[in-house]
Amino acid sequence: MSNLYDLFGQEEPEQKPRNNQKWQAEQKANREYCYTQIEKALETIGKSPELFQGYLNVQANFEYYTARNALLIQVQRETATKIADSTTWKEQGIFVKQSEFRNPILILEPGNPYTRDDGTTGQSFKAKKMYDITQTTCRVRSQKTGKLDDRMLIKSLISKAPVKILTAEAVNHPLAVDFDMDKECVVVEKGLNPDAMYQGIAAALAKSELALNGCDTKTLDFKAQAAAYMICRQAGVSTACFDFSKLPDFLTSAEPQQVGAELTAIKDAMAEVSMRVKYNLQQMVQQKSRADPAR
Repeated sequence: MSNLYDLFGQEEPEQKPRNNQKWQAEQKANREYCYTQIEKALETIGKSPELFQGYLNVQANFEYYTARNALLIQVQRETATKIADSTTWKEQGIFVKQSEFRNPILILEPGNPYTRDDGTTGQSFKAKKMYDITQTTCRVRSQKTGKLDDRMLIKSLISKAPVKILTAEAVNHPLAVDFDMDKECVVVEKGLNPDAMYQGIAAALAKSELALNGCDTKTLDFKAQAAAYMICRQAGVSTACFDFSKLPDFLTSAEPQQVGAELTAIKDAMAEVSMRVKYNLQQMVQQKSRADPAR
C-alpha cells in the first residue's frame, strides 16, 4: 500500500514579492561563493588524481555545462546526475523537497554584457540555484546498465567523423589506435576487441579535435585520454584502461586560470565527439524503427 503521507509537503512554498535589495545581496554572496569555490578547485584539481578523475566523472554527466560549472557541481554534490532549477522541475510536475530548498547547487550563467571603464565589453554572471533529481519528489528509478550492440556503438562513433578512419596490421600506440597528424586520419589496428576499439577510436578522435584546434603537441595525448574516458563513460564502455594516477606537469605546475583553460579544451574535445555520437545513435534508432515491421 502506498504511503498517502507522501502527498503532504510537496508543494513549493508560496512565492513572496521579491525584495530587490535582499535579492541583490544574496546574488552577490552566491556569486562570490561560486568564484571562491572555482578558484579553490582549480588550485587543487591539477595536483590530485582523485579530484581530477572525479571532475571527469561529473563533466561526463554534464557535457553541456562549462568546465567551471562542472567543478561547482563536483564541489557541492558530486553524485548529481540530473539538475534543474525549481521552476523547470515544477513544469514537469516535480517539486523540490522543502527540506532541500536551502541546499541548492549553485552554478554561474551569463548575465547581461557591460562596458568597462576602458571601453571594452565585459560579461556579467549570475548565480543560479539548481537541484539534483534526488532533491525532488521524483522517484528515481534504477537505470539499465546494459550496453548497446557493439556494432551500433562503433558505427555511432565513426559515422560522419571529421577525419578518415583506416585500418592497419599494427599501430605503435598503447591503445592500438592513433591519430596520424601528418595524414590527418585515424589508424585502427586489426584484431581489437570491441571495447579496445571504442576506447582507442574515442581517444584518437578527441586527439584529432584537439590537434585541429591548435593544441600543444606535448599535451595532446593526455588530454585525448581524458576526453576519451568521458566518452566511454557516457557509452557504458569499460574505462579500466585509463590511468590518471600521475598527472602531467602542464597541470600540476600550472596557475589556476591555465588549469581552467586546459579543462575547457578537454571538455570541448569530448563534447564534439559526444554530440556527434548521440546524433548518430538517434538517426540509427529512427532508421531501425522505420525498418521494423509494425506489430
